[in-house]
Amino acid sequence: MISDIRTERDAIFLLRCVFAWLIIFVVFRNLPSIDLGLTTLFCRGSATQAGLLCEGFAARESEVATVFRKLFYWIPVLAPFALLANIAWTGLRSGWADRETLRTRAILIGGFLLGPVLIVNGLLKTFSGRPRPHETIDFGGTLPFAAAGDFSGACIANCSFVSGEAASAGWLICLLPLLKGRFRTVSAAVIIDISIATPLLRVAMGGHYPSDVALGWIMGLASPAALSLLLIFRPIRISATLERAR
Repeated sequence: MISDIRTERDAIFLLRCVFAWLIIFVVFRNLPSIDLGLTTLFCRGSATQAGLLCEGFAARESEVATVFRKLFYWIPVLAPFALLANIAWTGLRSGWADRETLRTRAILIGGFLLGPVLIVNGLLKTFSGRPRPHETIDFGGTLPFAAAGDFSGACIANCSFVSGEAASAGWLICLLPLLKGRFRTVSAAVIIDISIATPLLRVAMGGHYPSDVALGWIMGLASPAALSLLLIFRPIRISATLERAR
């Protein structure tokens, strides 16, 4: 019964994420001027007869922004290792009896590997071809602009579509149900702040367009639910693996 409720919940959540992702993608794909206009807000430049001449991004040259960017990068990267350590500690202490807790944490780790690591960094960022804002002619670079989902861009590797850091930040939101204790509210506030600040900072630094961070964030948020549903169609599930490990 619990499994059925969880499956239905994950399915509904995933459908909502897919619907939101498609809507955002269609809007930015057909109206690329939105990406350019919003990115221009963070551009440092001077006015000319042809318009604003972008000379770079102030946040990209800020030491404070750089420090926070590195901090926001490493927090979601280290979080799966903390979950893995928790699985090992909980499993050894309880003899792998609390399978639901162990399964939840394993799904979260697997979701991080599936979404931010494999799909975003392994596939999209490798083959999308979209140059980052600071690499394009519009913002002081040398490469032509490419719209969201246009895989004909001139970027060769580690491209802009979609944002890996935004995907990791979206995945962080999935940790909220795990929070317990007296500091739950404070911890939740910190996670939410980091999850929102990370994509905003990437846009401010000229590292990604708004479409990159919005689409990446949703992919990270949806990845654990997607993995949970994928495991239903697999003959070997996490619970069976834990049973053999006892």
